[in-house]
Amino acid sequence: MSPLQAASVALANKFRWIGRDTVPALLADVFGVEDRTQLKQGKFTLPVLDNEYSERVRAGEYNAASMVFAPY
Repeated sequence: MSPLQAASVALANKFRWIGRDTVPALLADVFGVEDRTQLKQGKFTLPVLDNEYSERVRAGEYNAASMVFAPY
């Protein structure tokens, strides 16, 4: 498995806690939903949304996952 494939698997298997007080703008910008009850439970990948905040969150998660599989 290549490092890119491994990073993709790590992203898909991340646990994300979305609390009941999550700001609605965050839900819309990162997950593409208006209410946290609309989120799929269990494993899922972040949607690719056309906004800066979504891109930044996905890039941060990708970078964190890539570092786990980087050679020492």
